[in-house]
Amino acid sequence: MTIVTYEKGDNLLYTLRAGKAPFHDIMQFMTVALTEHNNLNDKKREYFFRLSLKLREALRLHKEAGLWARVGNAERDWGNVTEHCLVEVARVGVLADMLGLSHEMRDKLLRAAALHDVHKKTEKDMMNKAATNGGSVWTAYDEAASISTQNLHDVGIDPVTVRLAGAAGHGVLHEVEHMLDAPELSEEDIAFLALHYIDDITMGTDWVAPAQVREDGTLQNALDFKMGEGNEGRIKPGSTYDLLNQAGSDHFEAIQHGGMSWSLDVVLKKSLPHLSMLKPLNYRLTP
Repeated sequence: MTIVTYEKGDNLLYTLRAGKAPFHDIMQFMTVALTEHNNLNDKKREYFFRLSLKLREALRLHKEAGLWARVGNAERDWGNVTEHCLVEVARVGVLADMLGLSHEMRDKLLRAAALHDVHKKTEKDMMNKAATNGGSVWTAYDEAASISTQNLHDVGIDPVTVRLAGAAGHGVLHEVEHMLDAPELSEEDIAFLALHYIDDITMGTDWVAPAQVREDGTLQNALDFKMGEGNEGRIKPGSTYDLLNQAGSDHFEAIQHGGMSWSLDVVLKKSLPHLSMLKPLNYRLTP
C-alpha cells in the first residue's frame, strides 16, 4: 500500500513523501505545491504594491534620484535600494506597533524608512570617487549625508521625518550615545532608535547573517564574501572595496580611541528593552 503525505515545510511549499506514488498523487502534489507557492508570491506582491501606493510620494523621489534608471537593456542598477527601503518600511511598521507609537509618529517613521537611502547612489558615487582619488571616504560620506538632508528639506519633507530618515548608519552613533544618556526618551527618539535598529539588522531584503570564521581564524561577513566573489571570498588587495573597508576600520578605531563606547547591545538594553523579545534571524514578517 502506498501512503502519500503532504507536509508544509519552512519554505512554505509542500514536500511529497512516497514510495511509489501513483501518477495522480504526484499531479495532486504538484498542483498543491505550485498553488501554495503562487499564492504566497501573489500575497507578497499585493502587500508591497499596497505599501508602495501609500508611499508613492516618497518613491517618486527614488525615481528622481536615479534609482530606477536603466543602463541599456540592463535591469535597474539601483532598484534594489527601493526594495531594501520597502522591506525596512514593513519591518519598522511592525516594530512601531510593538512599541505603541502614535499613529502620527508611525506614519512619519514609515515615510522616513522609505527615504533613508533615497540618495544612496550619490553617496556611493562620492565615496568611490574619494577612495580611488586618495581622498577621505568619510568626508565624502558626511558631504553626501548633508546633501541628502538638504534635498529632503528642499522638497518639503517635514523636519521630523528628515531627522528620522537620517537614523541609519554610522554617522549617528554619537547622537545615539548621547540620546541613551538622557534621563528619558521622547517618542521621536524612540522612533529614531527603532529605524536605526531595523537598518542594523537588515541587509538588502534579508536579515543580517552572522560572520563566518575562516580556517585561519579571521572573520568574514556576508558583504565581504559577496565583494570577494571569484577570489574564494577574499577581498582583492587595493580594490575600491578594500580601500573603503580599511578606511572604515581606521575611522572607527579613531572613534574608540576618542573614548566612544557605543555598541548595539547598549542601544537594545538601555533604550528599548521591548526589543529583547526579537530574534532577528528567526523573526519573520508576515504581510
